[in-house]
Amino acid sequence: MQTTNVHGAELSRRGFLQIGGALVAGIGLLGPDALQAATTSLNATLPESWIEIHSDNTVLIRTGKCDFGQSSVYTAYRQIVADELEVPFESIATVVAGDTDRTPDGSGTFDLLGRGVINLRKAAAYTREALLEVAAQRLGVAKDQLSVAGGVVSGGGKRATYAELVNGQNLKLTIPVTGELTSMFGLVVSGNPPLKPASAYTVVGKSFRNSVIPAKVTGKETWVTDVKVPGMLHARMVHPATLGSKLVSAGQVDKKRFPNTQIVVKGNLVAVVAPTEWEAIQASQQVASGTKWSE
Repeated sequence: MQTTNVHGAELSRRGFLQIGGALVAGIGLLGPDALQAATTSLNATLPESWIEIHSDNTVLIRTGKCDFGQSSVYTAYRQIVADELEVPFESIATVVAGDTDRTPDGSGTFDLLGRGVINLRKAAAYTREALLEVAAQRLGVAKDQLSVAGGVVSGGGKRATYAELVNGQNLKLTIPVTGELTSMFGLVVSGNPPLKPASAYTVVGKSFRNSVIPAKVTGKETWVTDVKVPGMLHARMVHPATLGSKLVSAGQVDKKRFPNTQIVVKGNLVAVVAPTEWEAIQASQQVASGTKWSE
């Protein structure tokens, strides 16, 4: 298996494929924390990767950060990666975000456009440099004589798209990483790949359509509140009218109207649980009307 050093990352060719091909940028753990992080359930060929370049000229990116409503991971993150990779914004076709079992960097969702995106930006820079290494060998042109624009590598009168460079090949770029996956700051991409200067940006700073807006507006987007597990019930609290009130007696649920609802009483806590959210809301209102509290 042939390997190439790319600014401290390792590019390996894992064989040729009859159909398709990809370059997958995955993690290579460094230091004493490697063992702890390696005990997670992440799969070495897919979930550990930040970036995948596919033979159809599309790009997949992964981030442990979540959408907090501003859609930064679906717009700004795509722009930042597109600029580092020198590809059109539209090439970033898939964003996997905030999925513990399918994203690589862990940590919390904060400082999205500061500390939050630097891992992905550096991973993109490593990936661009790896593609230039592949292009240099494929085109027979020195790497420092190559340039990239729009996902096309040119030099010496020759050219090749990223898709052409990865087509038929199984390429793995192992990026150096430190830290702990389960710590507050998660894993950190180490090394110093050459980052694109802000003066050379062609994608960042421009306006692009937010791809997740239609899913949000039509209710198709999946949120934490959409999660369902077997036997899950919905609950609603019954509150007193004044602060500091003590429970005197809890009201009874009307089993004819709400046959599947149960009352939960623990000290001064009164709640109802039901199979559906709307039943829990209605039942809690009915129970509240019969619940007595001290002033």
